[in-house]
Amino acid sequence: MPPVVPVRELSVTEVNQIQHKRNVIMIAGLAIVFIGAFFISLRDLSPAYTVGIIFLLGFFLLSFINIRFGFVLIILAFLLSPEIDLPFSQYRGFTIRTEDTLIIILMLAWLGRLAMGVQKNLFIKTPLNMPILAIVIWNIICSFRAISSGWVDVNFCIFTNLKIIEFFAIYFLIVNNLNDIKEVKFVLYVLLITALVVGVYAALQIPKTEIFTSNRLTAPFEGKPEPNTLGAYLAIFFGMALSLFIYSKAGGLRRLSGALLLLLPFPIMFSFARSAYYATLGITVALAIISRKKWLIATLIILAILSPFILPKVVIERAFYNFFVDNRYYGFMDQSLGERFFAFQKAWGYVKAYPIFGGGITAAGGILDSQYARNMIETGLIGLSLFFWLIIRLFKMGLVLFNNSADWIKGVGVGFLVVIIGLLIHSFGNITFYIVRIAEPFWALAALVAYLFLYNQSKLNNQESALRQN
Repeated sequence: MPPVVPVRELSVTEVNQIQHKRNVIMIAGLAIVFIGAFFISLRDLSPAYTVGIIFLLGFFLLSFINIRFGFVLIILAFLLSPEIDLPFSQYRGFTIRTEDTLIIILMLAWLGRLAMGVQKNLFIKTPLNMPILAIVIWNIICSFRAISSGWVDVNFCIFTNLKIIEFFAIYFLIVNNLNDIKEVKFVLYVLLITALVVGVYAALQIPKTEIFTSNRLTAPFEGKPEPNTLGAYLAIFFGMALSLFIYSKAGGLRRLSGALLLLLPFPIMFSFARSAYYATLGITVALAIISRKKWLIATLIILAILSPFILPKVVIERAFYNFFVDNRYYGFMDQSLGERFFAFQKAWGYVKAYPIFGGGITAAGGILDSQYARNMIETGLIGLSLFFWLIIRLFKMGLVLFNNSADWIKGVGVGFLVVIIGLLIHSFGNITFYIVRIAEPFWALAALVAYLFLYNQSKLNNQESALRQN
């Protein structure tokens, strides 16, 4: 019988050398694929497709090497990418944008990093995992039932489900690939800088903006002006900036927040989007109440008193348009507000007919006039309950972060709290959490909050463990 040779454990240095060699092989393989695709595309495809393929392969390679690069490009693409309308539905076209492709490529890079051992986490446990999973499964169940019964357009239903899943994918991509607080701060900077760029772009359009015309404020690369969407996006980062300005110590983050506070009120006002007005007002009042900052409360009172004298006349007229200009419905609603009211009437009809499952995703043509009405129409009362379960979990994360943190992390916590409140207000008149240019940055923020929440929990647990040992 041959002698048994004991197995020697590898040292840390040897393990690192093996991992390094494995990574070099993987990157070399990717480079070969990249070069091969380049020459094949030159032979068989048009120059435009060649450029697209090379860009996507390059994005995959760079994201595999350093996934933070992928984060930066995805976040910039949230508001700074073109969109294409695909007219395959009997109701309306379905819009796809550059980041739709980039998110898929970034997920492949993430899976590649997991396979090679570069990345540790597939799905870390967060407070949102179960509500998100429940919503996705329930949406699929309701949609399958609706497709089987012929109640919805199949393509429109499937692609809308995929779009909702994509929003959640952004959350999981970011929260599972953050490694420390510095990376959280880096991503936050990218989000705020993007908001600053969009704010400047919108502010430059103010001189030629006219209400009730096609000359309305718009985000870059939009097919047609969507001032309500733009206004809500800017309201999100106005709330984050105000919170960070209050709680951050002197530094780059506070200066950037100050610049946003000086800039964003103007494009929000001249968006002429009343839902954005109400969302911004809700965000500011909620922050004043939660923070208990006397100077902020006093400022709001002074601005409320002076508003008839300092606000532009067109902004005041737009805010009170229902009551003084166009009140054709029930004596106090214009056509726009009337459509929101009728959306809830339609939702009640669906609830009576299909209280449990609803009519499926995109039932009633996928109404645009209220998040709550749409949830009831498409997924019934259970779907609406799951939506509020998710919102409560989001709210609790922000609240815990606000109560147990300091400096800019405290600002992120309270900022996220008031942003949720603002978006819930905005949702009465819009499908806020289904609008790409609102939902994508919101879920990126949610990922940062979730990581900070888990970081704080881990720190508190370590402190408790140390106290017990002592």
